[in-house]
Amino acid sequence: MDERVRWDTDEQALIVVDLSLPPGQMSVTMDERVNPLDEALRLAGTVSHRVDLLIDLREAVILPGGNWLRAIRRLNEEAPDNLGLCVAVGSQVPAVFLRIVNIVRRLQPLKAEVRFVATLEEARALLANAHPPLPRDPALSP
Repeated sequence: MDERVRWDTDEQALIVVDLSLPPGQMSVTMDERVNPLDEALRLAGTVSHRVDLLIDLREAVILPGGNWLRAIRRLNEEAPDNLGLCVAVGSQVPAVFLRIVNIVRRLQPLKAEVRFVATLEEARALLANAHPPLPRDPALSP
């Protein structure tokens, strides 16, 4: 598994995708941007319950050459049905991606709600309020 893609909770309800550039790297290819997202979708498909994504773009260079419309459309087509909220935090160009997401939305139903926020705190709050917490087993409560 890509070290930039990981479960954030023991309940396997949130996957964090870190798209930061390695130290010293100044550019990125389309595959380097899309491959971790493919891995996150594959990981989400390994469970049957709802899975949210937090995509960390705070230290990312996100606009390599390539067809982002095609890439996002393909990611949406391949996304598992249990995908919930997809929150991108710290994007340098949220308006560009929001426009692309809206175009894809007109072409096909989105499998996840996509939101862009500026800070990690906003992302965590949005995810916490997106749906009720998972039910706890009373037998396991103190």
